[in-house]
Amino acid sequence: MKQMVFTVLTCLSLISAGCGGNDVTEADKEMPVRPVRYIELDTRTQTLSQRFTGTAAADRQAILSFKVAGTITSIPVNLGDRVTTGTLLARLDETDFKIDLASARAGLKSAQADAKSAQTRVYTTRSNYDRVQKLYENDSVSLSEFEQARGDYETALAQHQAAQSKITMETSKLRAAENQLLYTRLLAPFDGVVNNIAVDENEEISPGSPVMTLSNLGKMEVKLEVSDRYIADIRTGMPCRITFPALARETFSGRVTEVSYGSTDKPTYPVTVAVLSEDDRLRPGMAAEVRMDFGGTPEQTGLYMPPDGVGEEQGRPFVFVLEKGPDSRWTARKQIITLGPLTEEGFLVKTGLTPGDRVAVSGLQLLLDGMAVTLMDDAINDW
Repeated sequence: MKQMVFTVLTCLSLISAGCGGNDVTEADKEMPVRPVRYIELDTRTQTLSQRFTGTAAADRQAILSFKVAGTITSIPVNLGDRVTTGTLLARLDETDFKIDLASARAGLKSAQADAKSAQTRVYTTRSNYDRVQKLYENDSVSLSEFEQARGDYETALAQHQAAQSKITMETSKLRAAENQLLYTRLLAPFDGVVNNIAVDENEEISPGSPVMTLSNLGKMEVKLEVSDRYIADIRTGMPCRITFPALARETFSGRVTEVSYGSTDKPTYPVTVAVLSEDDRLRPGMAAEVRMDFGGTPEQTGLYMPPDGVGEEQGRPFVFVLEKGPDSRWTARKQIITLGPLTEEGFLVKTGLTPGDRVAVSGLQLLLDGMAVTLMDDAINDW
């Protein structure tokens, strides 16, 4: 009998233990552990000026091309060469153009000869017309002879005018042929440096095809794309500071020279900043950073919170501070904070947070006060 009682009690204990185990599992399922991205706050100094990234460019640059088609016979300059105005940069084969020029000269000479012959005929027919007219007035010749002499004279005048028109036309052809021959020589339009050569010798090209790029020497500018948040505060003539990462962030003085009134196909506005000092180390295409001062307090030191990490409840901003418990588990705790202005670094936090706090920066709508979380150091692989 005692044996049977012990056996029943043992079974009840096992059943009870099994049921208890199931209760723990269900409880664990009710408290999910959510992965969160976070930042650790530290004190920063925020300058109220704004930084924009751009690209350096020569303030004067030309993509050069030939006005005529042909075969490139020579390119007497190399990439990076410095040239002066009028320097020969490239040449086309002149053979066909010289033939056209010779033909135009021959055509002009022929037209001039025809005009001279026509002028002689005008003198001859005019003299005959005057003589016949006097005889006709004295009834010494018939009307038909008089009209014949007058017709010959008028025909000679018309032929002379046609010859003169042909001279004008042939002269224009000659000038065009001379220009075509000149167009076989590509000359530097200003002092500069050869920035790009797009063709090779013996290459066939068509009119307008890019041959090389010429950039002026010394004077540089920076091309920016500015968002609509700041474009209204940028004015022509505004001073700024320019740094180039390639030059150990050495600072150069700059000034805004162009501000676009409207955007094109992008939600940004083109702005041009001139580099006021010349420096041979500057090159077109260099990355640049431009700082512009929009006024106000020069700087503010404090904690800055990204806007994505700030929520609002009943008109009060809050964040989720991530705290580590004695069991090494992390939990999210809702913390009401007081915010200052929104700056380039984020919201200035006046109260509610301290340096070193870990704060969630995304997915606030999925977090609850006291929820268990796991911290994602790698936002891609930890997810």
